[in-house]
Amino acid sequence: EISACLVGSEMCIRDSHSSRPHGEVRMPFSERWGLICVQSLLGGKPTRCFLDTGAGGITCPESLHPVGERLPIRGLANWEKGRDLAYTCLLLPRIRVGDYELRDVPIAVTSLATGQASRRHAADGLMNIPFLGSPAFSHVVLTIDYPRKEVIIRRSDDDITRQPHRAHDHLANIAWDTTQPWGHLPTVMGSLAGRPARIEIDTGCDQAVISRNFADRFLAALPRKHTIVYGPNGTQTPAQSISGVPGSIAGVPFRVDAWLTDPATGADALIGNAVLRHFTVTIDYPRRKLLLSAP
Repeated sequence: EISACLVGSEMCIRDSHSSRPHGEVRMPFSERWGLICVQSLLGGKPTRCFLDTGAGGITCPESLHPVGERLPIRGLANWEKGRDLAYTCLLLPRIRVGDYELRDVPIAVTSLATGQASRRHAADGLMNIPFLGSPAFSHVVLTIDYPRKEVIIRRSDDDITRQPHRAHDHLANIAWDTTQPWGHLPTVMGSLAGRPARIEIDTGCDQAVISRNFADRFLAALPRKHTIVYGPNGTQTPAQSISGVPGSIAGVPFRVDAWLTDPATGADALIGNAVLRHFTVTIDYPRRKLLLSAP
């Protein structure tokens, strides 16, 4: 069994009597709304969680009634246009994902802010499912095997730079985006339409997002379409989109349809599961490396 302790926002890993190499933990995942969903235990309660490498913290909806020590932090966050989430913070005794366990975990407990007319749309929506952000994995090696629909967590001593690589394996350096106060978000240098771009690897995004500023500067020649982005909670947000934008990460070319907005992290683009699901994606958080492996 693997257990982990989270002190503040820092994690340490301990391996106890594991017969698997490097304390390896494997678990299947499903997809919901195009996002990765794993079975978990939060404070002893079974629930599904989204695995979101683009989130700077761990969130839990108040509908799950999490129990823990209250922390002197509260606030208001914009979730979608016209929709605010109020949150308070707790120190949750335990979160478990398969045999991977976090203890004394600071989480944000979220609820729709008072007066939001769309509260009725929240039933069975995103706000009823916890999000496990990058801080939950900051001291381990996280692999998402999309073709096999499997999540693999390995101890930090499993150095991916020393593993044998195939011709279709592509390694890139991660530059942590620390603009969010709760953690490190995996961001790599890549390209969009032949221009250098800071691209965030975001498994909490089902498609792709390009910042308006980047699009106005470098993608002005590409035609834009007016569209509606439908949120899983019933929201409808007017947006613009660009189709067939060429790009690359770690030398791996891709072409993506993206809608235009301004990512909160300041990245030029967010690349989500529409691109990532064609690979096995490994994020080596301790060594700041991203490995894309084609089938």
